[in-house]
Amino acid sequence: MRRESEAEEMGNRVSMMFPEAAATPMDAVERYRSVVDETERIKAAREPQRMGLLTASADATAPGLQDLNSRMTNVAIEAAMRLSEFSGGMARMFAGPAMGINFIATNLPGAQVPMYLAGHRMLDFVGLVPLAGTLGYGVAIVSYNQRLFFGLIAEPRLMPDVAFMKSCVASAFEELKGAAQRVMPAEED
Repeated sequence: MRRESEAEEMGNRVSMMFPEAAATPMDAVERYRSVVDETERIKAAREPQRMGLLTASADATAPGLQDLNSRMTNVAIEAAMRLSEFSGGMARMFAGPAMGINFIATNLPGAQVPMYLAGHRMLDFVGLVPLAGTLGYGVAIVSYNQRLFFGLIAEPRLMPDVAFMKSCVASAFEELKGAAQRVMPAEED
């Protein structure tokens, strides 16, 4: 979300998008095009900018009030989730759309040169997505020093087999990489 005039400023300017994707079998290229089309639609509608304005308003809110709001929201989501477990899902009728969010992926560009702390070179950069309520699976995609890192985290009550999901991510990546190589074969020396 950073504007060109803000290129030298510290901190991040982030927003959110809520794309919807079909959960039907499709090949890697079709799946890729589906995601690109959906995210381009969202960007054209300027949804991330509107969400960015909402999150930027947090800068004008006192940290204590932000903390209180965050704690109350997490407690409410956790309570609704626990109530849902005991009521057979009836709590979802009252909890609203937040109950439907169970996965988040974030993509953060990092430094593309080695970073050091106290003379020690940072080798890897693994991101983390905090989980709460019904948010049971998070993927942090971070680039660092010309490499791409995927940090996967799961809430075991909501996704008990994160290793299986990791294998699915690796398989989908290999499938997409193979499709890209078929479309754009490596140049010969």
